[in-house]
Amino acid sequence: MINNEKPHGFFQKYEVIAVAGVSRNKRKFGFVLYDTLKKRGYKLLPINPNCDKLDDEKCYKSVSEIPDEVKRLIDLGHDVNFTQ
Repeated sequence: MINNEKPHGFFQKYEVIAVAGVSRNKRKFGFVLYDTLKKRGYKLLPINPNCDKLDDEKCYKSVSEIPDEVKRLIDLGHDVNFTQ
C-alpha cells in the first residue's frame, strides 16, 4: 500500500522544490519520483532541457532558469549546469 502523506524532515519545510532530471517517460525514475511527490501535494518545478511542459507544468531548461526563491533542488544524477 502506498502512503500518500508528506514525508517529514528535509522536504516538509519547503514550499517549492526544483527537480533536475525529470523524465517524460512515465516508466523512468525521474518521472516516478516527480509524480509521487506531486501527488503528495508538493509544488515542484521540473527541469529537463528537452521538454517544454510536463503534466501541464512549465518545464525549465536549466537550473539557472528557476526562480531565486526556490531553496531546494533534487538532482537525479544528471549533468546539471549551474553556470548557464
